[in-house]
Amino acid sequence: MKKNEVIEQGLIEQYVLGELSDPQRGELESLLNQDHDLSEYLEQVEQGLEKLAMENAIAPPAIVKTNLLSEVSKSISEEEKIIQLPQNGKSFNWPAAIAASISVILMVSTFLFYNNWKESQIEVLSLQNDLNRAQLNLLQANVNAQKIDKWYQAVNDPNANKLLLKGNQLSPQSVAVTYINHDEQSVFVNAKGLPKLADDQTYQMWADVEGVMVNMGVIPSGTDMIALKYIDHAESVNLTIEPEGGSDHPTVEKLIANIYL
Repeated sequence: MKKNEVIEQGLIEQYVLGELSDPQRGELESLLNQDHDLSEYLEQVEQGLEKLAMENAIAPPAIVKTNLLSEVSKSISEEEKIIQLPQNGKSFNWPAAIAASISVILMVSTFLFYNNWKESQIEVLSLQNDLNRAQLNLLQANVNAQKIDKWYQAVNDPNANKLLLKGNQLSPQSVAVTYINHDEQSVFVNAKGLPKLADDQTYQMWADVEGVMVNMGVIPSGTDMIALKYIDHAESVNLTIEPEGGSDHPTVEKLIANIYL
């Protein structure tokens, strides 16, 4: 192995990177001990690689160091934590150092990639939740708009009979407006004037058909406008206070309003 071949073939660089075979490495090391110029060139290559590594180094977050040291401490023994420095003037083991550096860089890169991936997943999930909420809000707004439009058309329909239900002595402050449209077979009740009841009570409306009280539906306390069941051939509508959820038969002693059709 000659000096010019070593330089022209880049054997010094291959030596530093650990790419030479054992015979080549032994022959080159023998030549380095004899040739001062080659030894200086080796030193320049090592310094250049060190500078390149430092210039391209990326400082990881503080948590990376903590987690990395924790993982390393689990996999090595106390004896393996002691690193012997080169002795007797031997050259620093650059192949091992570079391999270790690459290993650390890969570990850090993997950790950062995993953290970034998890953060991205969380952001995607958060955006998806926001989108779902927005879609639900839009759907609810659309449903509300349809209800309001339906109520508006019902109360303004010239064929709708407007009936005023006033409370009796049991609830003199109660007022409800009922819109009955026989052509459309629809019933709407404006219940804003009904006082709020206890949580275990509700309003319920009944249609009197030949002396039989037929359930038209419940009106939850605090309701503004509600659609009830249309009953054909009703002679009157009656409003009672019932237990929460409504009753199968009206509580006569809790009848607070009624009107004949």
